[in-house]
Amino acid sequence: MNCPGCGKMNESDKKFCIYCGNPLLRHQESPNQDAPLTSSSDTTPPGSKLFHVRQNSDGVLIIRGDYQTIFSIMRQAMLDCKGKMKTDDIGQGMLESSWDYGMSVFGLRVIAQFIGMPDGNIQISITGDIKDAIGAKGIAKKKVDEIIKSFLLKNMGLIPAPPHKKKSKPILLAVGILTGILVLCVMTGIAIVALKAYKYSKLTPEQRRELAIRQQQEEARKKDEEEKARIAQEYPYVARFICKIYGYDDRYSPIMVPLKGEYIYVTTDKGTKQYGLQAFGNSQDYRIPLPEKFEVKAYNGNFNAQGFRLILQILNCDGKILYSSEAKYGEWVMASN
Repeated sequence: MNCPGCGKMNESDKKFCIYCGNPLLRHQESPNQDAPLTSSSDTTPPGSKLFHVRQNSDGVLIIRGDYQTIFSIMRQAMLDCKGKMKTDDIGQGMLESSWDYGMSVFGLRVIAQFIGMPDGNIQISITGDIKDAIGAKGIAKKKVDEIIKSFLLKNMGLIPAPPHKKKSKPILLAVGILTGILVLCVMTGIAIVALKAYKYSKLTPEQRRELAIRQQQEEARKKDEEEKARIAQEYPYVARFICKIYGYDDRYSPIMVPLKGEYIYVTTDKGTKQYGLQAFGNSQDYRIPLPEKFEVKAYNGNFNAQGFRLILQILNCDGKILYSSEAKYGEWVMASN
């Protein structure tokens, strides 16, 4: 096909002359060719980058000017927006650039298609797309708007340039890494649950019963430990009462005997509580949990025997004896904190 501008021969599949840039496809009409230009009588000054541009719709520009210059300016606008050129064919009137986006294999791609119009204008259709990404249509449109603004700023001075977000790539990279970690954790959890279910399916009925018993015992052990920890926090001390009989001359080894006639009074911030004979029964080692602040006193009302002793010990939660005292018949033994 001969170029109507320079007369040189071009291949039939070319849309613009590769020598002078004039449109070759003058038979294609624009869907909005009846819309007026800014000024039909304006001309582009030699060496100037200013063109007569109007935006037909989102992503569609109608431009009057030198095709090769316009093509070069659009290419530079894509590069200024940090795009990687994938297609650069001035003969076909196509520019394609790409950006990394999250975990998408194809990333964000923007295509600028140049079309020669019968009235000598050039139509540029700019479209963006992100494949295999959910809810990313708005991201693609923002990138198209960014390219258009960069094109108009650098070549017409009509609007301010969009600021380049230097942190956009690190942020996208961090989001991609976090998303990958989250997906990995979820998949690992699913795999662990599936493995446990598979192992359980291979157990015999007897093995399943044993497993259930072990699980119940483990739950009971944990509850017991939690209860002990709660008691140790609420009652950090223990009052221990024991009775021993020595020989009449205190030379024989002591023998522990049941508590019989003792009266014990425990005073805390909740009041005073009395423990008597029925509270002990025949116990040889009786213990009462104590809070942080306490006062304990006990009366030895047992047998009137020379070798009988009522012993009071204060222990901590680890069983260490912090205080110890003895009382004979008719005497009191006391401790406080």
